[in-house]
Amino acid sequence: MTDWLDDLKRYVAFCENPESYKVKEIDSLLLAFLGHAPNHIAAAAKLYETRCGP
Repeated sequence: MTDWLDDLKRYVAFCENPESYKVKEIDSLLLAFLGHAPNHIAAAAKLYETRCGP
């Protein structure tokens, strides 16, 4: 999951100062984060469930 940390850092920076970003920068940031992070989060949830589930 750590390979999307750069996307997360960019997203956090945006959340901290959104007015400093142009629309194209926001589009790029969100496409990178939303295209990358959900797959990793879903995989982590499956791994967690198999190790720690009911």
